[in-house]
Amino acid sequence: MNAPLFGAAALNQKLVGEPASRALLETPAAVLDLDLFEHNIALMAETCRKAGLNLRPHAKSHKCAEITRRQIAAGALGNCCAKPGELLALFEGGVRDLLLSAPIASPVKIEALARAAAAGGRIGVVVDRADLATAYAEAARRHGTVLDVFVDLDVGLKRSGVATPGEAVELARLVSGLAGLRYRGVQAYQGRVQHIDDFAARRAANQEMGRLLASMLDALREAGLAPEIVSGGGTGSHLLDGEDRLLTEI
Repeated sequence: MNAPLFGAAALNQKLVGEPASRALLETPAAVLDLDLFEHNIALMAETCRKAGLNLRPHAKSHKCAEITRRQIAAGALGNCCAKPGELLALFEGGVRDLLLSAPIASPVKIEALARAAAAGGRIGVVVDRADLATAYAEAARRHGTVLDVFVDLDVGLKRSGVATPGEAVELARLVSGLAGLRYRGVQAYQGRVQHIDDFAARRAANQEMGRLLASMLDALREAGLAPEIVSGGGTGSHLLDGEDRLLTEI
């Protein structure tokens, strides 16, 4: 790997391998314990493999292409990202399978995501409304590409997503009929579950989420729109999601 030329990384390059140099680092600088880092990557990958689940870690905490590459080498599909800027930075860093996990509104960002797909990325996006699906489709067609699309389901977070089985079917049907889009499935994220300390209470909250998700999945299947991918979960619920078997991707 070439040494960086500019920024804090360049200022810190001379400290790499130097004993007791942590206190001398120019900030901001990401510092990690390599043994624990490698252990955690391997453990999560193996846990998901045993549960029969695909793994797509979230990049919002590390924002680092090298970490993503190591996660993929351990078995992850790619990364999901909270913002287009994170996704595009990882794409420029060589990561090609990326999911933007939040609906957006900016035409400029929609255009940039379509350009990344046209440049060889497998770019997934989530939609929670018809006009966003249409905007993605138009951008994809302009660039001669296809975007993978997930219908965003509100399973209790009340932040984004359609909230009823009927709305899920309506939006999935629209997506599946738009040139430039590839309907892949749904995203069902309940962030509050991740932060419940008591494990029994966390299990109960996750099961409540699961009942709502199951009703939406049933409606989609009955409408001939069975999702290939059901994406969701997180660090706090991955063991529960492995038991519940509703998600296909953590």
